[in-house]
Formats: sequence, structure tokens, C-alpha cells
Amino acid sequence: MPSSHSALCTALTTSVAICHGIADSLFPVCLGFSLIVMYDAIGVRRHAGMQAAVLNMILEDLFQGHPISQRKLKELLGHTPSQVFAGAMLGVVEELQLALFRNSKNRNLFLDRMFDAFDVNRNGQIDFGEFVRSLAIFHPKTPQETKATCKI
Repeated sequence: MPSSHSALCTALTTSVAICHGIADSLFPVCLGFSLIVMYDAIGVRRHAGMQAAVLNMILEDLFQGHPISQRKLKELLGHTPSQVFAGAMLGVVEELQLALFRNSKNRNLFLDRMFDAFDVNRNGQIDFGEFVRSLAIFHPKTPQETKATCKI
């Protein structure tokens, strides 16, 4: 089963990237939060479940027939890496679908954001000069400072 925590966190991070841009200070916070949650699901919680299985075997062997051996610790904690990856992809895909096709204004939020980034003089049209200036951001020789100000 895909990790719902990973899906939620990556959907949040994707939403922040679409609405605020990856240059916004909120994006690395969301990305860090998502990575911590996914690391926790794969590492800490999964290993806690594995330890619970070992403790259940020890209790069963040491206290056979005693009421304490009837209490079992929860062994299904955490996720496998493939479950976390599937959850993360599910969150990104769902958020992109929402941004691109299914929002309350029936508008493509991604295209609106791209248009706003290219329409420098805010006249509702992208002329050739604006188009060329906006594409220059992606040129390898464009300074990093200029690329950092890009809000795509």
C-alpha cells in the first residue's frame, strides 16, 4: 500500500512549488519536511516494527502460557522504500492534476504561472522580446543570481 504520509507531504511540496515557486523560502521548508517524513517511514518506523516482531517472539518463548505472552506489539509499522516512493509519486501526480485540470476556477494554474513569468510588462500578451528574455533564464551562461530570481 502506498504511503499516505508521503503522498500528503509531496502534494504539499508540489503545491507550494506551483503556487509560490521553488525560489520561495517556503519550498525548501516543505521539501525538508517531506524528506524527513519519508525517511521516518522507511527507517525509524519500519525498524520499530521489526523490533516489535522480535520482542513478540521473545515474550512468546519466555512467558509461554502466561497472560503477558498473549499481548502482542504492533509489528506493521513503517513502509518499504517502494511503498514510500509510490506514495510520493501519487502525491505529485495528484497535485499536478489538480493544478493543471481540476481547480475551482477551471483554469490551468501552471500555465497561468508560466504566462505571468513571461509577461514582464503585464499587458496580457507575450511579445517576442519578453519571450526571448524569459527563455534566456534557461541558458547555461545565465548568472545564478538571475536564475534564482526566476519564479517559474
